[in-house]
Amino acid sequence: MPEPRELTLPALRYDTPKDAFRQFMRALGTDETSLRVPLVSGDTALVSDDLFRNLQGGWKIAKRERDQWLLYVAELIKSPQEVWRLDLTMTEELYLLGRFKMGKTRIDAVAVFTREKGADLWSGGKTAYTFDKPDGLDRKRREIMTASGACVRWIENKK
Repeated sequence: MPEPRELTLPALRYDTPKDAFRQFMRALGTDETSLRVPLVSGDTALVSDDLFRNLQGGWKIAKRERDQWLLYVAELIKSPQEVWRLDLTMTEELYLLGRFKMGKTRIDAVAVFTREKGADLWSGGKTAYTFDKPDGLDRKRREIMTASGACVRWIENKK
């Protein structure tokens, strides 16, 4: 995995989960509630509040206090360090992975999108968050690498 990128962003401050999501979308450059984002891997992902909703439709944006780093998740989506694809039975999953460094603090992030096999657009936002454990991204990366049907699509150039 490439070294963390040095980046200092403010902690997110908000009153409601909907307000936090609006700030997240503004960090992606829009006031809309969804946005098609072209990725460096050549893929296109539809970013929406699906990334921050649980299976029942409720907000999970503040789960385990990860919301403070939400702007780093927006940066990850704009410029991931690694993009992995999992080929499953009926669907595919796209994993965006990245590391940031803010002073002495390392912030590891992931965003996961899904699509039906054969579709061009990654239209399902499965989840997006920063890890709250130091080895979280390493464990997730190993899990992806050892999964059946895993392939790397793009890795950041380590100049």
